[in-house]
Amino acid sequence: MNLSKTAIGLLALVLLSGAIARAQTTAPAEDAEAKYLADIDNRASKIVATLGITDDAASNRVHDLIRNQYRDLRMVHDPRDAAIKEAKGDDARIKTITEEADTKIKALHDAYLANLAKDLSPEQVEKVKDGMTSGKVDFTFRGYMVAHPNMNDVEKAKVVEFLKQAREIAMDQGSSKDKDAVFNKFKGRINNWLAAQEKARKAATQSTTQPAN
Repeated sequence: MNLSKTAIGLLALVLLSGAIARAQTTAPAEDAEAKYLADIDNRASKIVATLGITDDAASNRVHDLIRNQYRDLRMVHDPRDAAIKEAKGDDARIKTITEEADTKIKALHDAYLANLAKDLSPEQVEKVKDGMTSGKVDFTFRGYMVAHPNMNDVEKAKVVEFLKQAREIAMDQGSSKDKDAVFNKFKGRINNWLAAQEKARKAATQSTTQPAN
């Protein structure tokens, strides 16, 4: 009888220890998830606040669309990143993983913009895109205006076009670092394009000022 009670006591102790360990493991994960959900809810609220929506129902729909887009993108990013990490060194597998994720992200992107357009004007949709990319189009363009004060209207429009292309991709990225990487890539393209424009302008100037033979 004493042995039986001892065995039961040991079993109870083991079960209790396991429960404590599980609680200690899941609690931080649950806290992190709650923090993330609160964060994307706050991000969505800040973006909606810039849109001037007067209808409460529409405002709530747009808020939920933005918040859910952040969540849905993460549900593609996280498995993709884990799979790429696991496939390290297998370039063919990584290419497949990336392409499959890109297809899902493109579908999310298109559906998201279509749903936003049900409640928002094109100008308001632009503001949502800017909100999701920390206003990098305007910020970066102003930097180019300082660095290249002599840009003509065609060049200004082309720079904005490049930056909006970057924004379209960056708004689907999961972190500020990844968004910055997209804009940096396009800044390289802009710099090359502007350099080519300057070279062509100088060549044109030289050809018109050269004395005739």
